[in-house]
Amino acid sequence: MRIAILAPSQRSCGFLTSGERHARDLYKGLVADGIDVCLYPASQGPVIDCPPSDFHHEASELCRRQSCIAEIITTTELFEMSRDFDLIHSHSHLLSLGYSRLAEIPVLATIHDQPGPEALPLLEKLDGNTYYVSTSNSDRLPQLTYRGTVYNGIDVSSYPLRSRELDETILFVGNLKPDNGIEDALEIARLSGHKLILAGRVQDHGYVQRLGIQSTIETEIVDICKVDESQRASIYCGAKALVLPRGIDDPFRYAVLESLACGTPVISRHTDFLGEILTHDVNACWFEGVGEALSALEKIASIYPEDCRASIEERFSMKTMVTEYMEIYQEILRSHVKDERRPWGYFEVLLDALDHKVKRIGVYPGKRLSLQRHKCRSEHWFMVSGVGDVTLDDQVIRLLPGQCMQIPVGAKHRMANVGNDMVVFVETQTGSYFGEDDIERFEDDFGRIESSL
Repeated sequence: MRIAILAPSQRSCGFLTSGERHARDLYKGLVADGIDVCLYPASQGPVIDCPPSDFHHEASELCRRQSCIAEIITTTELFEMSRDFDLIHSHSHLLSLGYSRLAEIPVLATIHDQPGPEALPLLEKLDGNTYYVSTSNSDRLPQLTYRGTVYNGIDVSSYPLRSRELDETILFVGNLKPDNGIEDALEIARLSGHKLILAGRVQDHGYVQRLGIQSTIETEIVDICKVDESQRASIYCGAKALVLPRGIDDPFRYAVLESLACGTPVISRHTDFLGEILTHDVNACWFEGVGEALSALEKIASIYPEDCRASIEERFSMKTMVTEYMEIYQEILRSHVKDERRPWGYFEVLLDALDHKVKRIGVYPGKRLSLQRHKCRSEHWFMVSGVGDVTLDDQVIRLLPGQCMQIPVGAKHRMANVGNDMVVFVETQTGSYFGEDDIERFEDDFGRIESSL
């Protein structure tokens, strides 16, 4: 099995999005398990210099264009060499999925977060050509077919475990911008007498500066893009609780897992996504409003760090993530039958049983199959699309969509596409033998009279 993983373009900001980290960690896990896997773009690939603030409109727009162009280049290069792989696994922008119909190998797409309504027409159009996986049941769209849900996974053992002593510090993680729950976190800290650490990606520098000036409590602001993983772990270990007044957004979904791995419980408003990770009174306490948040801070004293870690140790581990993807890869490869290409078109075996065989056959406009017969089987043709002329011994019969034709054992026959669109028909074979070498040709437009193919 040889897998190509298509990851999003690398950003200069040190904090990876969920999609970037998910793809990177999956690649590392597959390599550790001895799987032949390639990562695109490679770690030494192009780095897109994204400004930290979305409010710098012109710079952000330039960043988006650069990122889009980089992903188009990488995606084009990968699909040009797709025959070197058994499967392509995309974590990249939805734009990359437009290439999936051009590949002769299966394409699996992990959809991170719930796509917006503008993406639905594309995803519905490709459903069936592309296999979908979600990273949360709450992110699934009912219009799409999913192969499974594979949660983000982390190496839990690599995180330090905090002590049971309760520090008078609470932690907020998220984008540092207005209307993201920061005001609620400040109020919770003020009323409870806790120090507040605001850790996140600075998206509005003016807003963050005003927070530091106006705050009446001890507040520390940490630009998450400027700290490494070990420093982030220290921040989690130094907090009494991770406080999420409005849930969590990308790229900070991993923050919940990292906090629990360090033994730090979560107090949050309930969301469907967090409900798949957190359990009330086990690793978290839910609240609605500041008053309930103060009670939640008192309740978490009964939640031990070891219990927080144990709650995610198996279900949200990197090992589980890799194992579940391997099962999906194997399932897809077993079910994905590569069609056989011919000068006149193609055929795809839909079913190969002991007593019958079913093919889906396509004939290009202006092309025709060889005039042939079989000694061991009869065939039943059902027309799906296009306009075809069937030669049956000395007759020529026009077949339209919805019509069918029985080809007896020993009868000379052929299909010719006489229209402007692809002819597609389903062939059901019955008899004693269904091999491709049971073909006796009499005429062939491609010089194959002496060949069994």
